[in-house]
Amino acid sequence: MKSVLLIVSVAVLVFLSNPAEAQQRPGQLHYAGSASLGMLLGESGSALQVQTEHGIQYRQWQAGLGIAFDNYRYRTIPLFLDIRRMLPLKINSLFVYAAGGPDFLWLTTAQKQELSITSQTKFHTGWYGDFGAGYRIGRSKNRNALLLSAGYSVKSLRTTTRDFTPIAYDAPPVFSDRTYTLGRIVVKLGISF
Repeated sequence: MKSVLLIVSVAVLVFLSNPAEAQQRPGQLHYAGSASLGMLLGESGSALQVQTEHGIQYRQWQAGLGIAFDNYRYRTIPLFLDIRRMLPLKINSLFVYAAGGPDFLWLTTAQKQELSITSQTKFHTGWYGDFGAGYRIGRSKNRNALLLSAGYSVKSLRTTTRDFTPIAYDAPPVFSDRTYTLGRIVVKLGISF
């Protein structure tokens, strides 16, 4: 976790200290990226989330791919499509966003023990979704800006376990599916570049 925070901190410093920003003409397609640190709050407690998105922006629309480190209840790595719509004000702007995509389990040893994981348990790729609104604080001539946002996020995970209940000697194995759907409120602080 410390190495992830160190990498994000270095990336933030590099992008904020870059004065050689190219001037963009209105209506021109250009690169847009962001990195953020979020707090996830829900019934299962709270956890930190680190994420980054990279893509393109055309006028007020932005679309890109993102990846996150999500440690809420069970550690996962979501890979998602992020779409944003900027609602410009004079210097700053409001924005709304929606993101979704597959969520890959990366359980710790303690989490595996909590789920009573045996060698007969199969993990399935889950689903991640996030939507909300935010405020972008930054100069209009420079793409670097501070991002504050709040929203609702959900991740759904599924496991299949082979049950060992000998009914008959030649009976087929019995499998049980378990689905975990974890909804939470997310508050993020980040930068756009």
